Amino acid sequence: MKLAFLFSLICVNLCFAQNDEALNNKGAELINQELYKDALPIFNDLVKRNPENTLYRSNRATVLFNLKEYKLALSDYYILIKEIPD
Repeated sequence: MKLAFLFSLICVNLCFAQNDEALNNKGAELINQELYKDALPIFNDLVKRNPENTLYRSNRATVLFNLKEYKLALSDYYILIKEIPD
């Protein structure tokens, strides 16, 4: 029973990871098309669910910068800078 539960947790995590990757790709397409307002909710969701993922946060910072939300973009960039090893 425990093994089945563990297996189901692993499957759920893999599904979320694949879904997040697909969402990131969709958001990146929207950035390339300069559809920043459409991309923002995608990256907000990705960062909310994966705050440690620097790619998602970087993409959101790019979107925010292009929407002229400079303070919010700087907040994300600051978090990213703190992640750079010394």
